[in-house]
Amino acid sequence: MVMESYRDAYRNMMDCYETCDPIAVAVALLGDEIVQETVCKPCYIETEGALTRGALIVDWFQRYPSEKRNPVRIVTKIDGHKLIDLMVESVLE
Repeated sequence: MVMESYRDAYRNMMDCYETCDPIAVAVALLGDEIVQETVCKPCYIETEGALTRGALIVDWFQRYPSEKRNPVRIVTKIDGHKLIDLMVESVLE
């Protein structure tokens, strides 16, 4: 079943199929080897909202005072082929 889901991910990759957890693990393991593009933006965790408590808020346009916001490196592009290779390798070994 895992292998089938990876095949589906590969098939759908051009349609922006997102695999958030495997991407996070791949970036942690491979770092700059897989990361192709990043941006640094101020971010904070919403703690007051009734509907969004715990949400990561990215100030994409830097419209709000940044003294309480820490800049975070956000991965915006990865090498999709390396991700698929890593996922397939992880289930074959």
